[in-house]
Amino acid sequence: MRSALALGVAAIVVTAPARADVEVETRVSARKVEVGEPFRLQLSVLAGAGEKVSSPRLAPPPGIAMEGPSVSTQSQVTITNGRMVQHTGISATWTLLASRPGVFRIGPPSVEVNGRLERGQVVVVEVVPEGTGGRARRPPGRTPLDPFDPFGMFRRLDPFGGPRFGQLPPFDALPQDVPPVPEELQTSRALDPIAFLVAKAKPTRVVLGQQVSLNIYAYGARGDFQSLGSTEPSREGFLAYEMKPDERSYLVPIDGKVFTAKQVHALALFPIRTGTLRIGPASFGFLGGGYPRSRQGIGLLRESQPLEVVVVEPPLDGRPAGYRLGDVGRYTLSAT
Repeated sequence: MRSALALGVAAIVVTAPARADVEVETRVSARKVEVGEPFRLQLSVLAGAGEKVSSPRLAPPPGIAMEGPSVSTQSQVTITNGRMVQHTGISATWTLLASRPGVFRIGPPSVEVNGRLERGQVVVVEVVPEGTGGRARRPPGRTPLDPFDPFGMFRRLDPFGGPRFGQLPPFDALPQDVPPVPEELQTSRALDPIAFLVAKAKPTRVVLGQQVSLNIYAYGARGDFQSLGSTEPSREGFLAYEMKPDERSYLVPIDGKVFTAKQVHALALFPIRTGTLRIGPASFGFLGGGYPRSRQGIGLLRESQPLEVVVVEPPLDGRPAGYRLGDVGRYTLSAT
């Protein structure tokens, strides 16, 4: 997951006791943040040979919205004193956003190792009102040692002192400011806990020939996504011209979660007959690491709601000379 968030700060690390063959570490990017200031919590797990590490979970407390997790996995075989040893690692990272001030106990995060539940540590984060001073911002660029190197805890296991899992890429240096959410992407409730579409037409009452702007927005709660197996809406009674959508991703808090949202369709529609015209559902296949596929060749399929547009004739009185039904535009009248 690559989200446009400013999160470069020193990490706070808590190592939890676990079984002898499993090591668990919990990290949080900041202990003090402002309302609306995103921060990250990361759970790193090291297991022995043949151990299956899966199902990372985190339940945020009320007042904390969450996106993720983004999961990275690595495995490597090393030979020490002629003995071959295999280790498997997983790092799960959640992006968190507080909607109100307070002191919050977050976690513990957990993961399953061969069906056994392993837990990290609870972390405590203080959230202060917006503008009163959260954590310090890091200047642009990367620090020489990334505090959120997901497998930094494993370096000491390499007898030669090198990176335990090779040259793993650190998190990207992220922009300093969280982009504001456009008004058209804001919504009061999530139509589905994992992913959903919203269709918006404007205006919904027009005269014959007047443009209707149709936009389809996709929302996903499991990180960024691409399209696989999507279709445009039906629009009988309209001439349609495809517009270029704004393909940027935004993080939108909804119902205690953080959704990734983006515009996926943009159409300019021109009605060619009067009456109540129907715009059918659009479909979108969510393709991403956290989204299960509906079937082969199709991402997680979701549909938008159908819409109706009322098309009327303009009034007879005051029509300009030479006007024909379907003519639209700006006209200037002058009187003496």
